[in-house]
Amino acid sequence: MPNEITFGQRLRSFRVQRKLPLREVAERAEISAAHLSKIENNESQPTLPVLERLAEVFNVSLEVLATGNAFEAIMPEELKTFLDKNKEQYPELSDPAWQKALMDVRLRGAYPKNSEDWMPIFTTLRLVFREKS
Repeated sequence: MPNEITFGQRLRSFRVQRKLPLREVAERAEISAAHLSKIENNESQPTLPVLERLAEVFNVSLEVLATGNAFEAIMPEELKTFLDKNKEQYPELSDPAWQKALMDVRLRGAYPKNSEDWMPIFTTLRLVFREKS
């Protein structure tokens, strides 16, 4: 399929979305900048250990890194509704790292029961992450 995004394009997209320079990602993934550039340009295929380190750099699972699927199959419907309703106002909600962080939240062992319950969780996490940066 000609419109299908390549792994290299997806990898570059993860890096650009996070405003990370190529050299920084390469350093954190313990590979050369030249090798990362070749991967992004689909001129080289990464090994499994390199994929694992790249997933760690971007704070996503290997599945998300490989497919771009940000938990759509397992995401609770209430969270999907919250994301759809609020991603224009809060662009970070389109970021797979944010989606993963929200997917890890449980209240008394369960996901919040409705989409409105996600807002105070998101705003609290947003404040915490801002304070740490």
